[in-house]
Amino acid sequence: ARTHPQAALVALHPGTVATPLTAKNTFAMPMQISAEQAAQAILATINRRGAAFYFPLVFSAMLRLLALLPLSWQRSLCKRLKQQDI
Repeated sequence: ARTHPQAALVALHPGTVATPLTAKNTFAMPMQISAEQAAQAILATINRRGAAFYFPLVFSAMLRLLALLPLSWQRSLCKRLKQQDI
């Protein structure tokens, strides 16, 4: 039983969020979302009492699939993607 029903613990796995800090980066940050979009996603997850939330969905799905590959494949793929500067 929950001893503090108003408390919520949520694991958030955000991609790149556009902030003044990320604006200083000189490298590509694909699938970046706005701070407003990130805030809405976080609040929606808390309100539905979700345990975890990954956003943006496409970016996090790609990373989770990449993690299933052998490490040598991961490195090779990341090198190729970096060369393409996507």
